[in-house]
Amino acid sequence: GVPVLSPFRADERPSGREMVARLLGRTGDSAALTPLTVLLGDRSPAVREAAVGAVTEVGGDEAPELLREALAAEKDEWVARAIRRALLQLDSVP
Repeated sequence: GVPVLSPFRADERPSGREMVARLLGRTGDSAALTPLTVLLGDRSPAVREAAVGAVTEVGGDEAPELLREALAAEKDEWVARAIRRALLQLDSVP
């Protein structure tokens, strides 16, 4: 579950953090949104994109706001596009 995965979000390898993001999304647990918020600000674009997908998978009332905040801070156009697609999927266009 979420408590087991949360410590691994600090993995030195981007691929490890990306996997944690994907696994957190698969839990479907709203508690996953807290560690996913951290991963939305990760230094690796691949990790941020995986976190976007995971937030979308978890969903809930908080998800669109988290994604809007991430979009406002996002510098990578590829990740920004993923966020916009996720907001469309959640029916919450900015």
